[in-house]
This record gives sequence, C-alpha cells and structure tokens, in this order.
Amino acid sequence: MDVSDGIASDIARICEESKTGAEIRVDNLPVSLSTLKTAEQYHDKIVDYALYGGEDFVLMFTVADKNKNRIKQYMNTNGKAIYEIGTITKKKGIILVKAGNKIKETGKKVWKHF
Repeated sequence: MDVSDGIASDIARICEESKTGAEIRVDNLPVSLSTLKTAEQYHDKIVDYALYGGEDFVLMFTVADKNKNRIKQYMNTNGKAIYEIGTITKKKGIILVKAGNKIKETGKKVWKHF
C-alpha cells in the first residue's frame, strides 16, 4: 500500500481489512532530513509528521515472520531501503510504542477523505 494518507491512516486500513491490529514502534519510523527541519522550524512534533503526514512516495507492506529475513535480503541486494516499523497483532486496534510506553492510537489526527 502506498503511504499517501500517512502511516497511521494506512496501517488502520490494512488492519481493518485483515481484522487485526498493530503495534507501531514510533522510534523506528523513517523521517527525511527535510521533514525534520520543517518540524523544527514550525515547532511541531516530528512524530506527527511521521505518523499523520502523507504524500510519501513509499510503500508499506506486511510480511510473515518466516519471510522477514528473505525480504530484507532481497531489498538490500537490490539497493532498496526497508524499515521494520511494527508488528501486526491479533488484537484489534493500533498501539503506538515510544520509548517503551504504549499509547492507543485514537484516529483523531488521521486523514479522512470525507
């Protein structure tokens, strides 16, 4: 899935369709230098840009644990960056994990088309 509506919004879609939940490790979210500078300039939280910003030209996908090393090797061999940002869970709902603290994602900040 492309991350055009922000990671929080798009992971919620994946979880809704698969009837699962997710734990997102906020500290593992990739953030470009220009995004970091923009957040600093406007005194915003970088985590808000990383979770709720959109129009990123990247793909987000899930992979079974048994295939994790294979996909990492494939991406590295082909010069593509890959970031492990979380885990799909059986329990519904999105949990944000930051510095060991778990916070339930409420969906208040996610992009809504209508």
